[in-house]
Amino acid sequence: MLEIISNTGLSGAKPVATPLEAKLKLTTVDYDEHVGVQGDEILQNVDIYQKLIGKLIYVTITRTDICFVVQLLSSLCNIKSNHIEAAMRLVRYLKGSLGMGILMKKGPVDQLEAFCDSDWASCPNTRNL
Repeated sequence: MLEIISNTGLSGAKPVATPLEAKLKLTTVDYDEHVGVQGDEILQNVDIYQKLIGKLIYVTITRTDICFVVQLLSSLCNIKSNHIEAAMRLVRYLKGSLGMGILMKKGPVDQLEAFCDSDWASCPNTRNL
């Protein structure tokens, strides 16, 4: 994640508390033309966006909190300027939450341990797993 933050030039940027801005509308070009929205131009060089999204997909292995946003950003076509801004916000969110995530220790491949803080004893339809 530090490499992603550095490569995007957001090392000095202020972190944000949420991965996606509230009430953000990531619209298509057709929608913008129909409604008459202007100022949200299509990016000519989408390689940077695609590489960033590819790296963020890899990060979702240990950061499940960003899965929805990454899936949303990766499903867009005709990338516009507000799409790249949303991706940069996600990187700023990651910058502010570097210590979060799933820690995967090296060990036996066939052993997986999980912990849950719910009260299994109070659930009548549960069984010992």
